[in-house]
This record gives sequence, C-alpha cells and structure tokens, in this order.
Amino acid sequence: MTGKSGDILRWVLTIIVIAVMIWWLYNVWLVQGVAVTKDQDGNVLDVYTRARDTLAIIVPLVTLALGYWFGVKGADTAEKNAATANDQARAATEQAKDATAQAVVAEKQVTALRGALEPSAYEAAVQKYPDIFTK
Repeated sequence: MTGKSGDILRWVLTIIVIAVMIWWLYNVWLVQGVAVTKDQDGNVLDVYTRARDTLAIIVPLVTLALGYWFGVKGADTAEKNAATANDQARAATEQAKDATAQAVVAEKQVTALRGALEPSAYEAAVQKYPDIFTK
C-alpha cells in the first residue's frame, strides 16, 4: 500500500485496533472485582483470570500488527528515498561524462593551438603564465 490511501488505511486499522484494546482493558477492569465461583462439576470459574489471559495473548499480536503497519510505511519512505538517490546519482554520472568529454575537446584544442603558434610565442606564454602550463 502506497500513497495517501495506504496511509489512511493504516491509521483507520490502527485506531480500530487501539479501540478494541481499550474496550478489552475496560472489560478486564469490570470483572476485576468479581468473586471466583465454581460450576456444577467443581471447576473454578475465574472470569478475571480468563480475561487477563486473553489480553496477554492479544497484546503481543496487536503490537506486532502495529509495528508491521508502521514498519511498512518506513520501508515505503526508504524505497522512495533510494529511488531519488539513484536518479541523482545517474544525473551526476551523466554530468561527469559530459565534463570529461568537454575536457578532452579542450585538450585537443589547446594541442592544436600550441602547434599553430610560433615557438617563441609559446615560450613567452609559458614564461608569463607558468601556472597554466605546468601539470
């Protein structure tokens, strides 16, 4: 699930799950003071213990579901960020290739100009601008 509809669904499910948890906690609280009774066969009927045990099973499942839903949201965001980073890396690689091609052309032009100059003009330029001609 991606986009706004996925976010809305996650929040709706989360609110439903939290509402069920609150309702169940309220029910456990209601039966907390109920006395332990026995049925016809002598079995102990402890409503509070049953409710508490059920809650002990439900809480980990609910936290697992909530963690998964919000973890998926984080994975969606990470995938978007990774795709953006890949696009930027491709663009930077293309720019580097273009810059390299321009440097090669400029080097060829300089070599051609160097060959077209008289040796004395070239030597005068080297002496006047030594930083440009040293590699």
